[in-house]
Amino acid sequence: MNWITAGGPYLWIQFLFTFVGVLYAVRQVVLLSRKQIESPMEAAPHNDVVLLCGVLIFSIGLVAPVIGLANMAGAILVATDISPQIVSQGIKIATVPLVYGFWGFFFALLLWMGLRFLQLSKIKR
Repeated sequence: MNWITAGGPYLWIQFLFTFVGVLYAVRQVVLLSRKQIESPMEAAPHNDVVLLCGVLIFSIGLVAPVIGLANMAGAILVATDISPQIVSQGIKIATVPLVYGFWGFFFALLLWMGLRFLQLSKIKR
């Protein structure tokens, strides 16, 4: 099973926030290269959107496995004879948004730090 389709709806929400964060980062790089941003205070809110998207990716990554495992526990209680392979597959799938949340936050943090560095180096010139 493909890990993207197995990740469920929470992984798609994480992908949406990843797309928004990268879009804002590209926007800021374009504005900085055209010198349309003149002060750090002008660019700070848009840079913070990148970091906010990373925090949302991380938060969803923490909440999604809890919801998935709670639903899995409810299904196990209803069905009495479940194979251990199915349970282990369910646990693996439930951790996909968690792992992506860690990586997404780390990537957003790197993007945010890169934007701050680029912004400060361009504005000082």
